[in-house]
Amino acid sequence: MAMYRTIRKFISKLSPAKSKADTSAESRDEFPQDSIMYSLDHPPYHLIQLGEVNSFSGWAFHHGGKTINTLRVYADTAFVDEFPADRRRDDVAGYFGHIPDARRCGFDFRLYIDPAVSNYEIQFVFGDGSTEGFITYDLREIRALQHTLNKMKSTVDKIPVPDGDLVYATLGHRDSEVYKNSIIPCVVNIMKYLRYCGVDPYRIRSILDFGCGSGRTLIGWYSDNPDRNLCGCDINGELISWGRKNLPARIELQHTPLLPPLPYPEDSFDFIHLISVFTHLSLQSQKRWISEFKRILKPGGHLLMTLHGGIYVNIFCPEKIAEFTEDGYVERASPGEGSNDYAAFHAYGFAKDLFNGFAMSGYFPNGRIDDKRILFPLAGAQDVYLLQLK
Repeated sequence: MAMYRTIRKFISKLSPAKSKADTSAESRDEFPQDSIMYSLDHPPYHLIQLGEVNSFSGWAFHHGGKTINTLRVYADTAFVDEFPADRRRDDVAGYFGHIPDARRCGFDFRLYIDPAVSNYEIQFVFGDGSTEGFITYDLREIRALQHTLNKMKSTVDKIPVPDGDLVYATLGHRDSEVYKNSIIPCVVNIMKYLRYCGVDPYRIRSILDFGCGSGRTLIGWYSDNPDRNLCGCDINGELISWGRKNLPARIELQHTPLLPPLPYPEDSFDFIHLISVFTHLSLQSQKRWISEFKRILKPGGHLLMTLHGGIYVNIFCPEKIAEFTEDGYVERASPGEGSNDYAAFHAYGFAKDLFNGFAMSGYFPNGRIDDKRILFPLAGAQDVYLLQLK
């Protein structure tokens, strides 16, 4: 359903961050949310060069009124340097025009990456002198994955990427190179969520990307292991047509309607993921799709999804905050169900009850793992859920 355009879907009032995977039977509707909106544009996992100077770029700003002045970099615990974080970002300001700091929130600096270092930590330095951890680049992880990342990159480099207009339909920008560079981090991070919840990605032999767009994430799965059964479906026929013409034949794409059924037999898939899809469907449609997922997912199979949590309600429909607090769910309906103009919002407890027949394997508010921001979020600040069919 080409629902990856999530950069603009953030909120203006957030509380300090905390995150965890919830594997207990407890039902909690509210978890602390992140106060930082950010994007690390470069370097992705597979392009960082050990022993060389690398370019780091992206943007970040605080929603609670604090101004980020600089980024302070540490190699393990040793201070390395400090860089400005106030470059003009008109693209970000276009999405967050009501937030003054969004106009000058960019960073772009060059940093030598010492291969002997375990990790590089980047901290925020705010205007009041206080600091907060931003992100950590774990070089131990990069070294452990180096062979796999190189293999994946070699495969991805041989596959065409869509033109700017098609990229816009999936990611909300027209930069084909950014699209290409996001393929591997997306799949690497999905595998992180799986492993965190005790699921071995290499035992997964069949995958459905529900709302696959032009097949971006499926390319990543293919580059990791082309022997998997890889399927994708989407309501956008133009994106599916491009994928059928340009992606490896091993990736099977289907142009499907807004509502079930799907053209797959029962018990077809070990794993289904839907990234920013239920965020744009009505509750009735969601319920019908959940029944369909139960039909095509193998017993014990897993489903990963991203949803708009409570932090999104203020920016889309602040008049419904009381309703969301009371009911755990609201919609901003429009005639274009399935489009980015149609928005749905889920509290944790509501989502857990909605997926009756599934066990909650993991819940990650804003996509954070163990209270830490991941480098390349799946869908902006959306909550990430991993469920298992009972």
